[in-house]
Amino acid sequence: MIRRSNRKTSKIGQNFLVDGNTARFMCAAADIRPDDRILEIGPGKGMLTRHILEAQPSLLYAVELDKRFFAELTPLAEINPNLKITWEDALSVDYRTSFDPPPNKVVANIPYQITTELVWKLVEEAAPSGSIYFILMVQKEAAERLCASPGSRRSNPLSVTLAKIASVDVLLTVPPAAFRPSPKVESALLQVRLEKPLFIKENPKWRVFLESAFKQRRKTLLNNFTASLRLQREQVITWFENCDLALNRRAEELNVQQWDALYSYWLKYSRAAP
Repeated sequence: MIRRSNRKTSKIGQNFLVDGNTARFMCAAADIRPDDRILEIGPGKGMLTRHILEAQPSLLYAVELDKRFFAELTPLAEINPNLKITWEDALSVDYRTSFDPPPNKVVANIPYQITTELVWKLVEEAAPSGSIYFILMVQKEAAERLCASPGSRRSNPLSVTLAKIASVDVLLTVPPAAFRPSPKVESALLQVRLEKPLFIKENPKWRVFLESAFKQRRKTLLNNFTASLRLQREQVITWFENCDLALNRRAEELNVQQWDALYSYWLKYSRAAP
């Protein structure tokens, strides 16, 4: 998702890490060991890449779209046979099949513009394939959204999912000066430990269910479900009564246990539906 000029790059949220101390902190947080297989997304000129290589993982997979960085990354791969570069858009890579053996950790400075979709993709594709630990540099506001507790006003489909399948923590707030070009906002280093990495693979309808619930945040769950999932209103009312939920509840008000209960009812209904 990188463009031809710093102005455009900055505009869509791609800011390259240039602070060595922050890069070392990321590698230390990743606890890189000799048998680790690391996935890095958007290495750019390879600043973070070099620090990861110094930690001596068995493999480092780097995904980069912009071939302007060919001159920096290719020589690095030539002297480090454990570095494998994929020249492709990070959102187009199939993380289930593209790397053999698959990575078990992700260490990345993520472009702001693709944070939500890329984290979904990692959860849906990389996690079931073995990536169970992420160290991600994201915009601070994005980190706060990803860490939003179910039942809070900032909760969203991805934060509910992460709360269900992982532990998520902000490790560090990073100032704009750590990047070039410098963003106008602070960044944050996010740690994600996947505790149920197979959940999305085993429940492919989970994301559709949640996104339908949050589709229009100001509407009640009852209205969102009946409209987005084309459910009979009486059926949804029965689920709410069985879950002891008031009919005027909104998506942002539910905790993980309540989401689980509603999802179970919807799943049974959708399987039984003709």
